[in-house]
Amino acid sequence: MASALFCVSVTGSPHSQPLMADDPSPSLSQPNSNHYPIVILKDGSRAELRPLTPQDKPRVQEAFRRLSHESRFRRFFTPLEVLDGALLERLTSGDGIDHVVWAAMNPDDRDDPGMGAASFWRSKSDPSEAEFSATVADEHQGRGIGTLLLATLWTLARRVGIERFRLVALSDNFPIIHWMETIGASIDCDSGTVCDLIIDLREESRGAIPMTPEGDELLDWLERLPAILDFSSPES
Repeated sequence: MASALFCVSVTGSPHSQPLMADDPSPSLSQPNSNHYPIVILKDGSRAELRPLTPQDKPRVQEAFRRLSHESRFRRFFTPLEVLDGALLERLTSGDGIDHVVWAAMNPDDRDDPGMGAASFWRSKSDPSEAEFSATVADEHQGRGIGTLLLATLWTLARRVGIERFRLVALSDNFPIIHWMETIGASIDCDSGTVCDLIIDLREESRGAIPMTPEGDELLDWLERLPAILDFSSPES
């Protein structure tokens, strides 16, 4: 079962210009030496988008260590104290088709283990659906990292034929439930302790995304990211 975490409110093309002080839209800065893009967030700060690999295990463990107990519980549905073994392997190993794991890194502070990460797992029973989960570091919440990661995985999922994201959240995880409402997700909390959330990724469904600040930000990233992620691909 995938779980979803946003413990407090979380909220282009290669030729896009850097974010100006009077431009609220996210944008694209220059790529780094590894050819992964550095995007500019709504607050003017920068985030590097890239896939996680097994070489990132120490970084992921440190990011986990820095999470609050509440954040850990909301992400893993258990008071997990140590991240290692098969779970750590799962969180750092993707195949780019059925299992995709990307992170937002802080390019201006290499001691920061990561701003957030998100993944999806394609359903074996329904190949058009995938379970989505995300974690945003406590200190980076409220900056749009969650929206950026969702849009990144959304873009990558559509390229491999996935039409829906399914999320599971604790019913008292009010921030993520509210956030999902603001972007038009289908929400079912009838089971009591958990809520089942569905995001329709199909192009024709984008018109149903509400005209909210969160919805507008998501749509902006969905428009810009296809060219940005093409730019970051190894073949480009």
